[in-house]
Amino acid sequence: MFKKTGENSESSSSLLPVSSSKLFIDVLKESGVLPGFKVDTGTVELNGTNGEIFTQGLDGLAQRCQKYYEAGAPYIVETQHGDPWFGFPKGRTRGIAQHTVRALQRTVPPAIPAIVFLSGGESEEEATINLNVMNKLQTKKPWSLSFSFGRALQQSTLKAWGGKKENVAKAQEAFLVMWKA
Repeated sequence: MFKKTGENSESSSSLLPVSSSKLFIDVLKESGVLPGFKVDTGTVELNGTNGEIFTQGLDGLAQRCQKYYEAGAPYIVETQHGDPWFGFPKGRTRGIAQHTVRALQRTVPPAIPAIVFLSGGESEEEATINLNVMNKLQTKKPWSLSFSFGRALQQSTLKAWGGKKENVAKAQEAFLVMWKA
């Protein structure tokens, strides 16, 4: 999740409470969701290029990771590197999924517990379909393939909530629909 999703806006050092006795991160864990934080600090345009970007955030990375780990978020979310599906015609999802998993098999050690994808700007439906296709491939995948709790899973939830207390149950239902997809 993004820092602002999990932290209390009144104090950047305390995690967002959902009630006087419970933190948002604990609600996620009790529901079977493994919480993690996006730890980079954003992107900026690379000078001298035509709109290429790079990710910032190495300064203070170890401290941010330690803080989130101690708060109960045992993994970090990789930074955004663009959409691997971009430019491919619809209907090529299985082939792209096969190539993606093959590249991961060749480069990611089996000791890594999970590979967590960002949506890459895809809609909730597109991102869910693409992840589902990769997970259904009948091939060796020693790591778990999942989503970060990012844009692809939050959009419907945030829209249903709308920042209003009376919409919390509606937002929870929207989140569960995407989580189960």
